[in-house]
Amino acid sequence: MGSKHRLQVGVDFGKNKADFAMLAPEGEPLEMHRSFVNSVQGYEQARAMLLETLARHSFQGLDIAAEATSYYWLPLYIQLWQDKQLTDAAQCRLGALVQEEHAFRSQIGLP
Repeated sequence: MGSKHRLQVGVDFGKNKADFAMLAPEGEPLEMHRSFVNSVQGYEQARAMLLETLARHSFQGLDIAAEATSYYWLPLYIQLWQDKQLTDAAQCRLGALVQEEHAFRSQIGLP
């Protein structure tokens, strides 16, 4: 279990929900599909799932990649980015797979 023992998470953001899939570093599915409402309540549920999975499998980090539709990714993305417990505990790396995302993040002051 070296530094590459990281939980891999894929997220597909939509207007009303965010669909999550989680994989072990070797590609083994841990959770193939779980949906959360794209809201603060949905974020809290997704956060609890991520923290529980990190602890249960003793992952040393967390990589999140997202397919973002329009700007629907933004509320949950900001919540994840600002969650000190999650990002510190998991050495979280976030990435969104849209071209406009980089420009938009800098416009609103996100790294």
